[in-house]
Amino acid sequence: MQSTQNKLAPSKSTVYVSNLPFSLTNNDLHKIFEKYGKVVKVTIMKDKVSRQSKGVAFVLFLEREGAHAAVRALHKTKMFERTISCSIAKDNGRAPEFIRRKEYTDKSRCYELIVVVKLVVVVVVVVVVVVVVVVLVVAVVAVVVIVVVVVVVVVVVVVVVVVVLVVAVVVLTPVTADEGHLSYKCPKNLLGEREPPPKKKKKKKYEDEESEKEDADSEEEAQSEKQDESLASAIRYQQEMMLRASLLDTSGGDSLGVVTGVKRKVYRKSNYFSDEEDEASD
Repeated sequence: MQSTQNKLAPSKSTVYVSNLPFSLTNNDLHKIFEKYGKVVKVTIMKDKVSRQSKGVAFVLFLEREGAHAAVRALHKTKMFERTISCSIAKDNGRAPEFIRRKEYTDKSRCYELIVVVKLVVVVVVVVVVVVVVVVLVVAVVAVVVIVVVVVVVVVVVVVVVVVVLVVAVVVLTPVTADEGHLSYKCPKNLLGEREPPPKKKKKKKYEDEESEKEDADSEEEAQSEKQDESLASAIRYQQEMMLRASLLDTSGGDSLGVVTGVKRKVYRKSNYFSDEEDEASD
């Protein structure tokens, strides 16, 4: 059984790291902290709009010993001209939520190089709102002209529809990622590449199907061989019985001195396997 010290305890095996260099990636932190124990998850705090690192990260270890060893070794050490601070993270009651790893459906891309699109969209929305306000002011001033008012209302409606569509596109558009490599081999990793975890082997079904086919073929061959042997033995036995009967009839007629002109059939064995017998007259 596992000892009490080695039990999983996310609230006691998570390291809080601050004052990190902003250029360090998730993969870099994996390589730094995996020297002290099995790293389960690394979370870097980033800005929601620019997606730039805030210099703060949480590193979840599989065991407490690894977390404490990392704190003792890396606390108040210099890394890329910055003095980092390490400590055991305080439990805020959300440890089970932190354990859950984020699942990426498309694993053929790197999610470190994220295109900053949301900031541009926000600027566009602000400009559109300003234009709408200006149009409304002009409409109020030109309220005397009915045609102008109608045109302004139409323009406002169109602009509002465009804004709603833009916001919907921003909300529903997934985060884009850089193609051509995974995060394990990202060019932004300052400490080089990291070996990805081994893939699970899948069982092959066709091996079982081939073995079943071979067993069925061997059983059919054995049954056919048995049938051939039984047929040959039956024919051979029939030939022997007919030969004995003919010999007995011949010997009995000679001893009684009875001469008959009837030709008796004598069966001889054939040199090849056949259901027919060779006949020879006495």
